[in-house]
Amino acid sequence: MHLLPASPPGRRPASRWAGLLATSAILACGGAVAAPGGPAAWAAAQPSRIIRTPPPSGPSTGQQPATPMTVVRTGTPHHRGAVPDRAPPGYGPAQLQSAYNLTAAAGSQGGGETVAVVAAYDDPQAASDLAVYRAQYGLPGCDTGTGAGCVTKVNEQGQASPLPGPEPSGNDWAQDESVSLDMISAICPSCHILLVEASTSSITDLGTAENSAAASGAKFVANGWSTGEFGTENYYDNLYFHHPGVAITAAAGGSGYGTSWPSSSQFVTSVGGTSLTAATGSARGWTETVWNDGNGHATGSGCSLAEPKPSWQKADDSTPGGCLNRTGNDVAAVADPQTGVAVYDTYNSGAGWSVAGGTSVASPIIASVYALAGAPAAASYPASYLYQSGQATHLYDVTTGSDGSCEADRQYLCNAGTGYDGPTGLGTPDGVAAFQNTGTGHIVTVTDPGTQDEETGTPVFLAMQAAHPSGFPLKWSVKGLPAGLSMGAHTGRITGTLTSSASISKVTVTAADSTGAAGSVTFSLVAVKPLTTGYHVVSGPVRLDLGGKCLDDLDNGTSPGTEVVSSSCSGHIAQNWAYHPDGNPGGAGMLTIHNLCLDLKGGATAPQTKTVLETCDGAASQQWQITGSAGQLYSTDAGLCLADPGGSTVNRTQLQVGVCNGAANQAWTLPASPVQSGVAGLCVADTGDVTSNGNKIQVSKCSGSVQQKWADEPDETLRLNGGKCLTVSGGGKLDGAKIVLDACGAGSDQQWVTGPGGELINVNSGRCLDDPGNSTANGTALVQQDCYGQPGEIWALT
Repeated sequence: MHLLPASPPGRRPASRWAGLLATSAILACGGAVAAPGGPAAWAAAQPSRIIRTPPPSGPSTGQQPATPMTVVRTGTPHHRGAVPDRAPPGYGPAQLQSAYNLTAAAGSQGGGETVAVVAAYDDPQAASDLAVYRAQYGLPGCDTGTGAGCVTKVNEQGQASPLPGPEPSGNDWAQDESVSLDMISAICPSCHILLVEASTSSITDLGTAENSAAASGAKFVANGWSTGEFGTENYYDNLYFHHPGVAITAAAGGSGYGTSWPSSSQFVTSVGGTSLTAATGSARGWTETVWNDGNGHATGSGCSLAEPKPSWQKADDSTPGGCLNRTGNDVAAVADPQTGVAVYDTYNSGAGWSVAGGTSVASPIIASVYALAGAPAAASYPASYLYQSGQATHLYDVTTGSDGSCEADRQYLCNAGTGYDGPTGLGTPDGVAAFQNTGTGHIVTVTDPGTQDEETGTPVFLAMQAAHPSGFPLKWSVKGLPAGLSMGAHTGRITGTLTSSASISKVTVTAADSTGAAGSVTFSLVAVKPLTTGYHVVSGPVRLDLGGKCLDDLDNGTSPGTEVVSSSCSGHIAQNWAYHPDGNPGGAGMLTIHNLCLDLKGGATAPQTKTVLETCDGAASQQWQITGSAGQLYSTDAGLCLADPGGSTVNRTQLQVGVCNGAANQAWTLPASPVQSGVAGLCVADTGDVTSNGNKIQVSKCSGSVQQKWADEPDETLRLNGGKCLTVSGGGKLDGAKIVLDACGAGSDQQWVTGPGGELINVNSGRCLDDPGNSTANGTALVQQDCYGQPGEIWALT
């Protein structure tokens, strides 16, 4: 359970968590037919999994790829080239337009609009394959004068060359690109398509491509890829997806109940999936249900693990029956490959025609509906249009089907029903009206910063953000701030020092421009007493996961400037270190020995800076976070990790800081210590003998006893007294699962990462260790719950 920095190094996390270049080549879709340096972010393919993802310059252990969401139906005949004598299997443009009442709009609207597709690696046959698709269905060829029906391909920097290399073997990015191009053509035949190909499937490359798509002038961007949510995704939302005035759609995933990113972002339209079936006897002529094939493929949905709820999505903002975070999804479209769409792709697969599904089909369909509806209003978030008064009447309400099992008191998160539900959101398109802004005048939208976890008695700085038309200054106002804080009327900055005792304040911030347009957002500000209240300092060896080495004070020196080295673990007093947390949620701390602090030599912050002991003065160079994915000690000042250089096993090797990489020479285990709660004076404790499987884990008054001494291991387990592990009972993934002590070795049920506000997040479920109801009572059993940043979900691992 290692800390996930949520802001650039040197700052304590405050929260828990123009035109296309003329040289770009236009690739024709008509005519002759030829037979997707520094530390990077990453994510994984499972929607319910939390992946350790630091911001740039933070610790990194490598890259795990984002995943395209296309699912191809098996058992269908394949054919290459146009098939004039018969229709390919799967729904074509006419059927999709009919199903979503788009026939008239598709025939007359969309001209002059560009829909961008963000994917990874190059598909060299994207244009020729699209030409076959359009020719098959009689769609107009590429008009090089207007760009209608054409696809322009660029790299992640928005340049026509060099394009990225081909996808690695076993990937399906080219297929995902073909699906997106075909669906845009099917829904918006007159649209121009911009295909932005990232160099790899890492979040940093895909995010760079996302920014290039928005900077190109495209007002509509489709994303058919998805990753599991991770603790610092809100940082990447602002970096890559915060583009007011651009309709960005994101696939909800295809592994059933559970959320994914970037569809969980408050800045995008989250798109779920349905099964679409012709129903000739009905007035609509079609019927839809939630996509779920019963074999592990189903639309994703649920309550986000880390994202704040946008201001317009308030239908389910109460507990226990609602979701305080962002709820997925907003809208849906066909995604079931068994009732899937016809696509044409010859690269890698070589199949030609096939029937495809997945939310990577639904996402470009919805992006194209937005394009038919016209350019979004400046400074607006198009997802909000769906929630405006009366808009639901322009959507088909999907009322049947389920994508899995969810909490008993929140069945709407996984089951369709009348009105809003998780799998299909507000419904599927019934024409374009629901995708148009019904408001008039300027739009001001205040960004929800999410729950703010702050320590009482310390300075607070929170800069609010709002999207609004340029040239109109904003005036800010606030209600509900706790004592000691105020807001600048012209800056939108909340500053001051919390003087109140532990409390939860509902804060409402409003921004208004000179025309009278205004927007508001309400969020929680949680004031907690210092997380050192009742803390019992523990001294002992700091072990390196390499060659039996320990953190060592050279020759047991007691003078400033003494080198800090690695030496064989001996139990000598020169290896007797103590960690002193600063008391902030998600904060850092100091490592001390002989009343001196581990420091960067000369206060330097460059890679390979050596470490020494200095007089403890609270300097930035003395602040270390227990972080990364392998027990790294992260210098918040340098943005680097404490390392045994070169993985040396030679005694008395002076330690230094270097780029965080998760290697064994950066993996440290501190002495077993208390895990302090945000509920003052309480610690995580075993109920009994610290050795029996199934022992209840609870909160109890901090005592420093053996029942409260947890070791943070490089394998991401929390081990009590070096033995049993903190475990989610039965591997449960839903809210309310009990936390117990169990034999180590159960995998992700026992792995924990720490969110930027100090949350302990279970890797298997993505949910937080929770003291239910923020109870102050000794013996309260711990459970897992959605991560809402409440005091009972804040922990200091020391």
